[in-house]
Amino acid sequence: MRLEQRSRWLADATFDGGLRVPGRSRWRTATLHLTADHVELSAGDRSVPFVWDDFASHRRRSSSRASWSIVPWGVGREGPIGVAVEVRGRYAQPTAALRRSVVAWRYGSRRLLRGTSVPLCSTRTSARKVDIDRRLLDLICSLVADRPEVRRHLGDRSRVERLVHDLRSNRFEAPPFRVGFRRTTMEILTAMRSAGLEHRVDGRPLPGDPLPTEDEAVARVLAVLRSNPFARSLGIDDAKVRAVVVRDYLGVEPWPVGALLEP
Repeated sequence: MRLEQRSRWLADATFDGGLRVPGRSRWRTATLHLTADHVELSAGDRSVPFVWDDFASHRRRSSSRASWSIVPWGVGREGPIGVAVEVRGRYAQPTAALRRSVVAWRYGSRRLLRGTSVPLCSTRTSARKVDIDRRLLDLICSLVADRPEVRRHLGDRSRVERLVHDLRSNRFEAPPFRVGFRRTTMEILTAMRSAGLEHRVDGRPLPGDPLPTEDEAVARVLAVLRSNPFARSLGIDDAKVRAVVVRDYLGVEPWPVGALLEP
């Protein structure tokens, strides 16, 4: 599903020796600069360098006691609010002056004063379009931190400019975790997961991920269904399985990060 409205924050990213993501809000926020050698967080005339190996997220744990992460700036009743860089360990002291130099959403001031987060995009309320930007930036950082060959691609102007174009043009929601309203759909989705037919990166594949053919995928799901006595009694046919497999697995478009991943 494409977003009907697009956040303009990540769409403002540019190439500047790497991927430069400017801060955005009604208030002062920080800019994040991702390069092949390091990461830099800056606001005004202050900047703090980060090490790629210290990046941490739900996809990637840092082995260091010091870490930096892409997180929501705050949390409201409706969900995550804004985007921030959260620092831990040895990064806390170097970023103290930088944190004091930014003025973000007033209701997030307690978190700012606690000295753990620097806002990149601050909003008054939860916004899905901004939350997708946060997930995309977290995904990019995870890929770059984990793969040295991808990290080198940040220095390639043509790749980064193509990445920026794709980020602006191909904006997706993260598909929800489907359970199905009908019993047959529920059984098919459960069988798909048992057969390993699920995308593990927020519900979408990465460009270049190997996928089975449609016939192979359907056969794997049917084998699981036929081994389940509760599902066998429903008489689920091939056509129904094929429709769900295509809709919820094979037909899901990949995250728009191919410019960094291509050899």
